[in-house]
Amino acid sequence: MLEFFIITVSLFLTIICIASIMKRISEEKFITKLERQGGSNRDAVVSVIIPARNEEKTISRCIEAVLNQERVKKEVIVVDDASEDDTSSVVISNYLSYGVRLIRIGSPREWWVGKSWACHRGYLESSGDWLLFIDADASFNDRYVVSDTLAYATHNGIDALSLIPMLDTSSLASKAMLPTLTALMYLLTPPRRSNDPNDKLAFFYGSYMLFRRDVYESVGGHAAVRDHILEDKSLGELTKSRGFRVLLLDGRERMRAKFNETFNGYLNALLRLFTEYAVDAGVRRILKYLLAGLIFMLLPVALALYGIFMETLTLASILSIIPLLLIFFIQAFELKRLRAPIYYFPLVILSVLIILYALLFVALRYRLGGVNLNWRGRTYRYGGASIVKKEVTMVEK
Repeated sequence: MLEFFIITVSLFLTIICIASIMKRISEEKFITKLERQGGSNRDAVVSVIIPARNEEKTISRCIEAVLNQERVKKEVIVVDDASEDDTSSVVISNYLSYGVRLIRIGSPREWWVGKSWACHRGYLESSGDWLLFIDADASFNDRYVVSDTLAYATHNGIDALSLIPMLDTSSLASKAMLPTLTALMYLLTPPRRSNDPNDKLAFFYGSYMLFRRDVYESVGGHAAVRDHILEDKSLGELTKSRGFRVLLLDGRERMRAKFNETFNGYLNALLRLFTEYAVDAGVRRILKYLLAGLIFMLLPVALALYGIFMETLTLASILSIIPLLLIFFIQAFELKRLRAPIYYFPLVILSVLIILYALLFVALRYRLGGVNLNWRGRTYRYGGASIVKKEVTMVEK
């Protein structure tokens, strides 16, 4: 009876894994690459706004990449979000003479999440026809990324667009976490849905978001999503919901960005993501994701352990290993896409445990004691026993 159950479950998971692989591979066909454009809107001015908090190690590379962009009129505004390192000193010493403007701000106002506050303050100081928000750890591989995105948006009537960057995998944590997170992103929030005007889903990358100024102002900009943890995703969805044309382009060959560098950083990022889902749709969604994770991520590991430690070779022991092998294949595929060595694929087991822990933590804490999120040296508190549905309490320490 046990072997029949294992065979049935293994075949079910195998079918699901194969379907997921096929869907993931086919998704690449629906992503439009940012190619070199034949012309550009030379009269338009792009305000490049770079929110930076404790970015003294990365800000120079980012600013230089922006200053080197050609065939586009631009103003560069760096917003130092109350950094506790030498971010401002780096900008003052090296880049004010090149026309870069530096704005130093204090702690966000009540109900504002730090990055949205910094982006909003940068917008208030800008004058361009287009607004480009990029992360301080982003960089470009050539001199025409900004002009090409501007030309593409102008020629195709796009109101707001975002680029998918090549994410940095130099750290062990990134090699372990990014392949799994990338695979889940393409399955749960596929770019083709984001680019479908009839689908409400929109997924933007905060490392590169370009808006027509009048469109940004029409939807309320970052002020409209000031208390959202994932302000990039929320702003993209808000813009799309107002009937504007949004687009997600593949910029992996044109720009790079960092997601996180440590396991603790990835855990905090996952807590942000799942808490945002809890705020928007309630804990039930988190419980559904947790159940799905246990079935489709943890169960294949348990089955494989059963097959490996069985004393005899049977059909059940053979089939029990296949789902985990397919998950390893998905991990290797994503590692190759991220230009990282594929032999790191066994680390998928570690990433699964961290994802499930984050889901369980949010599911248990959000409605009861609340979730404290640590981000860029600040602490935000969401949820708690006193909240009612879809209300959020946030306190910055």
